[in-house]
Amino acid sequence: MAKFVFSLESLLKVKTIKKRKLEKDIAEAKQRLEEAQNLLDEIKAQKKAIQSKIKKNSSNGIKVFDLKEYRSYFQLLSEREEQQIAKCQQLEKKWKTIMAELVDIYNQIDVLERLKQEQYREYIYELEKVEERALEDLVNFKFMTRSESING
Repeated sequence: MAKFVFSLESLLKVKTIKKRKLEKDIAEAKQRLEEAQNLLDEIKAQKKAIQSKIKKNSSNGIKVFDLKEYRSYFQLLSEREEQQIAKCQQLEKKWKTIMAELVDIYNQIDVLERLKQEQYREYIYELEKVEERALEDLVNFKFMTRSESING
């Protein structure tokens, strides 16, 4: 009997390759998201530092020009913060999409692996039946040759 060949082996290989690519993609997406979150945290820290500076200098007296400069810089940071929040949301959405694809591909591979196991069990069963028939034929052949030699 021929050796075992899973009928969907090529599909399983394709899915496995896709799984490796998605695992790489999700790692990259997670890294980009973390970098964006770190930048957002830096922007927030800068805003907080400016607010503290304004508060500290206000209690000591601050020049109008300096106050306008702080206000202008604070507005710039606020705009950058909004942009960075949007970027983080976009990157998180991309990460979640890749994660969903990865979960789906894991499920598909799991189904294919179960099918492969089932086909292998069927192959083994058929192989055992063939061996059993061969053994019966051998026993029958020996019995017949022995009967012929005794009767002959």
